[in-house]
Amino acid sequence: MDTITAPKGLRKSFRLDWSERKLYRDIERALKDLSQYLPLFSTPGRVILDLNNVVDPAHGLDGEYDVTFSITVYVSPKEKGVARSNGIVALGTLSPDQAGYAGVPPMLNTTVRLPRNTVEAYAEIYASGNAQEEFWYFNAPDSWIPALPKDTTYGKGPFREVQLLVDGQLAGFVSPYPILFTGANVPLIWRPASAYGAFDQPTYKVDLTPFVPILADGNNHTVTINVVSAEPNHAILGNWWVSGNIQVVLDPLDKPTKGFITKYMVSPYANSNISGTKHRKSGDVDITVAAEHSLQIEAVLLTGSGATSAVSWEQSYSFSNTQSYLDNATYQVSEVPSLVTYTSQLTSPGRSRDRWPEDGAVHCTAVL
Repeated sequence: MDTITAPKGLRKSFRLDWSERKLYRDIERALKDLSQYLPLFSTPGRVILDLNNVVDPAHGLDGEYDVTFSITVYVSPKEKGVARSNGIVALGTLSPDQAGYAGVPPMLNTTVRLPRNTVEAYAEIYASGNAQEEFWYFNAPDSWIPALPKDTTYGKGPFREVQLLVDGQLAGFVSPYPILFTGANVPLIWRPASAYGAFDQPTYKVDLTPFVPILADGNNHTVTINVVSAEPNHAILGNWWVSGNIQVVLDPLDKPTKGFITKYMVSPYANSNISGTKHRKSGDVDITVAAEHSLQIEAVLLTGSGATSAVSWEQSYSFSNTQSYLDNATYQVSEVPSLVTYTSQLTSPGRSRDRWPEDGAVHCTAVL
């Protein structure tokens, strides 16, 4: 159980988790729409199915996988539904024979160079907590660990932010969604119905178009995926599995795109606050971690075709996590409301359009 699977062609396109194994024969099927990755299939290349498994007869782990992997292609004369991107750039380890995801910490750095005639760029990020970070939203701040019985929970707090940086500058961030894999600590939260994202992990998008004048200048640049906390040093435990890709849209003419960033209003980390109370009589502990972050980046682009566009990318979110440890931490109650807003806009003479604006609200309550 809890097996991360990653079919891809040197660029991550699908990450999922198989269900808890049974003692008898187990047959499962997974289906994924790969239309947005059509540029990967336009030229010959390798497709790798990475399905890690532990074989240890001493512990009764002697099962083997028999996997059939196929791709069905639908051709439409009108190209209806075809992905707009002209190319995809990988963010990962770039291994030729293994899945491209990496463990954070340390942060994942990828050297990229976008085509000179790039006019739009969108990053897609995969990020999921593992080991001591799998249930990060139940972790307590380091400053409050001494107030709890020994080994009650892990530290580094319940706040996580996945960051995307270009040459060290924050270009976007993600407030990750809690994923409860099959085999999680409380069976009732994934059985009989599995949780959202367990078999098709969600991805997160960042509009990198304002950074096109930098990324498409013909030089190498470093794109970083990192995960941080609300601790004073922003450190996390081990680990998060991260990877991603950049989908690029090219100008019809093979001339370089020019431009510059006109506004960059970003703080490197979220504004956060940690507070709590330990009740003298009962010994119960209440802890609240709150955070908020916003970003606004604008740029002007001049394409090789001569079109001038104003692009903007805005993000904001508010996060709160309240935990109550009752009856000598025998019971843990956690409430995690959050609100996320993403807005991406392109404006050029004669037209203006929003590019996948997204608003999301998550409110989770768990009792352990």
